[in-house]
Order: sequence, then C-alpha cells, then structure tokens
Amino acid sequence: MAKEESGNSIKHWPEDMRPREKLYRSGAHTLSDAELLALLLRNGHRGSSAVDLGRQILQEFGSLRGLTHADASRWDGIKGVGKAKRAQILAAMEIGKRFMSQQRDVKGSLRSPEDIAEMFMPRLRDLKVELFKAIMLDGRNNIIEVRDIVNGTPAQAVPHVRTIMAEAIRYFAAGIVCVHNHPSGNTTPSRDDKIFTQALRDACGTMDVKLIDHIIIGDNSFFSFVEGGLL
Repeated sequence: MAKEESGNSIKHWPEDMRPREKLYRSGAHTLSDAELLALLLRNGHRGSSAVDLGRQILQEFGSLRGLTHADASRWDGIKGVGKAKRAQILAAMEIGKRFMSQQRDVKGSLRSPEDIAEMFMPRLRDLKVELFKAIMLDGRNNIIEVRDIVNGTPAQAVPHVRTIMAEAIRYFAAGIVCVHNHPSGNTTPSRDDKIFTQALRDACGTMDVKLIDHIIIGDNSFFSFVEGGLL
C-alpha cells in the first residue's frame, strides 16, 4: 500500500493541528469525526493524509453510523483502506455500541418502554439480521439477566416460546420483557410478531410469569406492544 507523500503527512503538520496531540491536550471529544478516523487509520495514501482519508470515508458513508451497516463492496473503492484498516474501524464502532449499551448496565429497575429502548437501541438498530433478546426481571422489575434467544435473518427471527420459558425458570424470573429489531427500520409489528407475543403471554400466564412488554427496535424509533394496545 502506498504511503502518504511527505508534504501531506500529519507528522509535518503544526503540532497543535495533529489529531493525536489535540486529543492528549484537549480530550477526544474535541476531535472531528474525520480526525478520530485518522487515529484509527494511522496513515493515508499517496497525496492524502489520514485526515483526508477520514473525510473521504465519511463522504462515502454519510456518517460514522453509516459505517456499521454498509455493504462491504462500498469499501473497495476507497484507496488506502485495506481489510486490516477496515477491521480496525469496524471494531472501534462495535466497541462504541457496546459501551453505549453498557452505560445502561443490566442493573436497576425498568420503569418504561423508553428505558428498554434506550438500553438496546445502540446495539440493535443497525444490525442486518433480526436478533431476539429476553430480559429476565425480578418482582420489582429489576434486571436479573439478558439472554440472546435467536439470531435470525434480515427478514425474521423465530424464537421458541419454550426456550424463553426455560430461561425464565432458570433465572427464577417474575417477569419478562422481549426485545427484537427490524433491520428495515420499520417498527410496525408483523403478523408473526403478534402471534408469537400472544403465545408467549399465554405461556407466561400458565407459569405465573408476567410478560411486561415486547419492544421492537427500528431506525431511531421503537414500538411497544403495551403502548400499542397489543399486550
């Protein structure tokens, strides 16, 4: 891979303009998106600095969030970004998403559908396949455990009621909240979503476990079966 020409290399910039020095001096929050990408990229390609390359990436994908769910073929046209650099960027994005979800740690009480959506939106909204989770709660709606039930396809995830009930028994859960995403971004529940939720509610009633809600995560939006009058 061709390296930066000396005139464009960040190391030749004034020190107060270099992203790394700027980060140490003023904090990471002061860096632009392109500068943050430059620190991951480390170098650009012939005629462009790492910051220039960061700007090109943002122009191609529209935003940092756009990097996480873009088709791999779109990276091929960006000179200076091979598989290793792409992996570094995507790994950093995943760390960010996990950090955002861990900020609302699996502790405390769930008080509203908004609490649930805020907890899982960063991890689920950009996935290309449906992922179904079940949150196990105690009698005060405190989170005991979050379990991945099924990792599906771009069109659906088909959870089994018996699997969820087995997890509820395992953790002595008094209540359950189900969460899954729609990769399309549309949070309208499908017919299968409605049928499944009804079957799970019936099973929970038999086992004396309360189905608190079922949340569908979309593109910066969510649907609550309780608020929608379907539960």
